[in-house]
Amino acid sequence: MIHRYSQSLPIALLAFTIGCGAGRPPLYPVSGTVRFTTGEPVRNATIEFVPKASGPSPRGRIDADGNFVLGTYKNDDGAQAGDYHVVVVQALPPDAVANTQMLGDEHAGHGRMQVVALKHASPSTSGVSYTVTPPGVQDAEIVVEAR
Repeated sequence: MIHRYSQSLPIALLAFTIGCGAGRPPLYPVSGTVRFTTGEPVRNATIEFVPKASGPSPRGRIDADGNFVLGTYKNDDGAQAGDYHVVVVQALPPDAVANTQMLGDEHAGHGRMQVVALKHASPSTSGVSYTVTPPGVQDAEIVVEAR
């Protein structure tokens, strides 16, 4: 019986390896910040890089300081090289929406949180692009408009 299991072990390992990404294009680390045109960081949001050609869309959460790290198959494994449309979607609790206002450059930093313009929620209207090249990027700067 031990002999039969030892022959099936290499087959099981091969199947596991194939299921874990063999044949996938390489991923490169991508991290950076998302800010409004006023310089204020975007908060409580997600960022997604939607490929202009084809392939998976890496995503990340934007923290309270506007920082993000992209992940394609895992939370922080990076993105494939290529050209992307950048989508930023802000998820705000209902009470936070009531406490927001549209701020122009002259009002930056006066207490109320800015809200990402809805055009940035779709790759066809976002107007923000990014190109990922090897070896990746650690300081991507994404700028979006407020509504």
